Amino acid sequence: MKKYKVIKEYDRFYLAEDSKGFKECFSKVENVVDSDGYITIQESNYQGNYGLPPEKVNKKFNGGKY
Repeated sequence: MKKYKVIKEYDRFYLAEDSKGFKECFSKVENVVDSDGYITIQESNYQGNYGLPPEKVNKKFNGGKY
């Protein structure tokens, strides 16, 4: 989990900063600020840049073309 400290609050989003100093914007609708002024984000293990292995691809969905 990653914590962001809210720096400034706008009409529709929060401007927040993480422990390394990187700033990000978060929607007010999707995120809740705790009593200490932090937004906590659950990180996933997905690293990006790779697809599903062939055994997990649903070949019936795309007609077996791929």
